[in-house]
Amino acid sequence: MALDFDFNGTFTHDNDIALNSFTVGSASTVTIFTSSWLTGGFDPVLTLWSGSGNFLQEQDDSMVGAGSALSNAVTYNFGQWDSYFHYTLAPGTYTVSVAQYRNSAAGTNLSSGFQEDGNPNFTYDYGWGTQPYFNGILNNNDTRNGNWALHVTGVNPENHQGVPDASSTAALLGLAILALVGLKRRFS
Repeated sequence: MALDFDFNGTFTHDNDIALNSFTVGSASTVTIFTSSWLTGGFDPVLTLWSGSGNFLQEQDDSMVGAGSALSNAVTYNFGQWDSYFHYTLAPGTYTVSVAQYRNSAAGTNLSSGFQEDGNPNFTYDYGWGTQPYFNGILNNNDTRNGNWALHVTGVNPENHQGVPDASSTAALLGLAILALVGLKRRFS
């Protein structure tokens, strides 16, 4: 059964970065999306990194427009300015970074940092109160804050080869008990 992961938090500075990791046990096509724009959060940028920190994918605005998706049996609505994408992953550990718009990856490795490192107020003209541009137009009436929410869905868990499932374990336990009862009767 595939697993879903939900992460959230609040930025205090424009250049804050949230790093969230998850592990894929067998090949998975995962959906990665944010659901914070509609609830007053900032315009997010998501970057997917391999376990060794190599750049895999970056996405700013939803490729599917506004919509909704399930994560852990909860429906989350996402807006056009939220990030949303699918990616096929091999087994391994991955990291997703959440940043505010314009603070994209500075290179092809996580260790290279982000474009607005060292600039905690790069939207200082507008602050959290607004996003610099909305639909190509300066928007001073759209109140925003530092809240973010990230969802990673469809992750195939670790493959536990060699470990019997619950029904096999119960059957083996039953056989062992019968064998012990038989031995007890034999020696009585």
